[in-house]
Amino acid sequence: MTKPKTEKISTGSFDLNKWLFGGYEKDVVTMIAGPAGSGKTNFTILATCSQAKKDKKVIFMDTEGGFSVERVKQIVGESYEEILENILLLSPMNFEEQRKAFSR
Repeated sequence: MTKPKTEKISTGSFDLNKWLFGGYEKDVVTMIAGPAGSGKTNFTILATCSQAKKDKKVIFMDTEGGFSVERVKQIVGESYEEILENILLLSPMNFEEQRKAFSR
């Protein structure tokens, strides 16, 4: 029996999609870990913009204050305001706030 093909979500980067065998898995929480300054937030902002440009709604859970409108501008250019309308930015300060954000 063949395993069903997992749907993928683009990372926003051709090379990263290739490395991840097509992108992030849909409906799966993906943990990105690494030292400070290694690009974790950039990976997530890139993927967020990639989906928001397709007019999809994206929840960005920012637990460290790394989300940057300036970075979004650099990635998508002049259409950044349209893109930002598709992004719901949540900035919980603790696990309780994070839990509440997802129970709405």
